Amino acid sequence: MSDGYKGRGSRLAARFRSAVSRKGAEERADEQRRDEQLALGRAAREELLQDLKEVGDAIGVVKVRADEAGLSLANGDLELRFERLGEADRVRVHLPGRGKEDNQLYRQAELGGQWVWSRIRGKRETRVKLFDAGLEELLVHGLGLPRPEEHPPDATDERPPQASDRRTRKL
Repeated sequence: MSDGYKGRGSRLAARFRSAVSRKGAEERADEQRRDEQLALGRAAREELLQDLKEVGDAIGVVKVRADEAGLSLANGDLELRFERLGEADRVRVHLPGRGKEDNQLYRQAELGGQWVWSRIRGKRETRVKLFDAGLEELLVHGLGLPRPEEHPPDATDERPPQASDRRTRKL
């Protein structure tokens, strides 16, 4: 039955054609949105891997190696490996000596798309924002780096004492 059908069911047939057409358009739009979200996730993941590479380079003692699968940061014989996982924004983290843990990085929607480090041991999951606490933990435990000071000294913070800094005491 084509558009030319004029029998008693023609109005019903037209409504079905319209519903089928509408459903097809919705499915195509959903697919397009999914593809766009995957592309955004992949772009965010590549940006994260670049940020991790730059952090490793900036530390100075860490050897950084990027390849098709991901990124490796090494300090001596310890290697922290970040590998692309899936089609979107996930990254698997391989920590030395942590074979029974599942470590991943992903963007958490409830946190406005911030990166989170998820560590699953058995049935227990621990999540920490990646920047800065999670990344610090990964670098300390994964590469054996010493824990950095809370507030590193900065040359601009040091100034000679001023007269206004002195407090007078009454005895």
